[in-house]
Amino acid sequence: PQRREAFLSLQPDDPKLVPLQDVRTRWNSTFLMLRRAKRLSTTFDKYCELHTQSQFKLNVEEWRQVDYLLCITHPFYTFTTRLSQTKEVTVHNVFRVYYQLFDHLEGSMRRLWKKKVPWKQAMLHALEAGREKLKLYYRKTAEVHGNLYAIGTILAPQHKLQFFSRGEYGDDAESRQTYKECLQKFMEPYQKPTSDAQRPHQHPPQTNRDDMEDLFDEDMLDVSSRENTNTNDELTEYLGTSQKKIAPLTFWKEHEREFPTLARVARDIFSIPATGAGVERVFNSARDVCHYRRGSLNAATIQDIMIFRCFDKQDKEDDTLEDVALTSEERQEADERQEADLPQQIPDPISDDEEDESLSFPDEPSVELQTRPLTQRALGKRRQCTPEQGQEGGDEAEFDDDAQPLPRSSTQTRVSSRQKRPRREDEDF
Repeated sequence: PQRREAFLSLQPDDPKLVPLQDVRTRWNSTFLMLRRAKRLSTTFDKYCELHTQSQFKLNVEEWRQVDYLLCITHPFYTFTTRLSQTKEVTVHNVFRVYYQLFDHLEGSMRRLWKKKVPWKQAMLHALEAGREKLKLYYRKTAEVHGNLYAIGTILAPQHKLQFFSRGEYGDDAESRQTYKECLQKFMEPYQKPTSDAQRPHQHPPQTNRDDMEDLFDEDMLDVSSRENTNTNDELTEYLGTSQKKIAPLTFWKEHEREFPTLARVARDIFSIPATGAGVERVFNSARDVCHYRRGSLNAATIQDIMIFRCFDKQDKEDDTLEDVALTSEERQEADERQEADLPQQIPDPISDDEEDESLSFPDEPSVELQTRPLTQRALGKRRQCTPEQGQEGGDEAEFDDDAQPLPRSSTQTRVSSRQKRPRREDEDF
């Protein structure tokens, strides 16, 4: 606590932040740790100087490494944060996020190929490994049942089927046809009318009908058949229109009557989140519900408590929560929300023409020891002599009465007054 207070006292402005620690199982924890360290770089330097922790102080080159890492990890933080939202539609942006990340990694690798510094070469190898890992996750999108990500992309009015004509697809008409057939197959249950088993059984009323009414009935049957034909052509008509930059939910609400079947499909597809972050947030609250004192709760009770805590946490204001009642993760999330209100710091990009050999880093500032000025009384006791007189008067200074006595090189042995008890001999054995 003392070190924490000392670190916070070095920050003149609010909010006063503390360093974040990297957690392997927490998304974007490395980026958050580096961003907080970059923001508090001057505070780190002051703390290391005042508390004699110079071995932990980073030089200019090490801070430049932090800039490189921030530049590389910043898009991952941005996209994962957006895809983790639970109140917005996200499933149609999965492929576009992958394309942006691949372009970002390849662009960073092109800039690092010309670098010769060892730590930049190591960073290049790390980017190559990261690209292979990203390809592994990208290939898993095809394993999702029914290509839901592709269907969500086609149903987005700003993407449609033209989205798969760019990027790595190029002019691959086979992939576009495959995704279109997946959407057509997905639409089949929505096009089928209600079955006779599900439809309530009603006896037709016995009414007197004339020939004129029969003619009207024939016209109605013709209209119904035309509507079924239009239903089959909804996808062709939708894909034939131009792309529109509009929110998917707004588009399908406005065109619900024009494309009724596709609107029902879009309603179900866009309700699927791109990630399971929302479910994980609720699941993490189970440790506060099922602790060792309440280990025999019913499953329905646990579900009700977790859902109630989730909604109750959203309604509460963060200011009403005391800091002592927060867990370490909740306190870290509160610090991140405070930092989000601060001006955004964009990391310096990786330079194309940065010459590593010509980089001149300034010398580390030397820490001067501040000594207390001597008083007049102390100055009066000091013997003033010139350098020539110093050697001649050296022997006399050893026997000066005003000089302080030297400490003894050894201490005397202390004699204990405790007498050793004589040993009693056992006569029985």
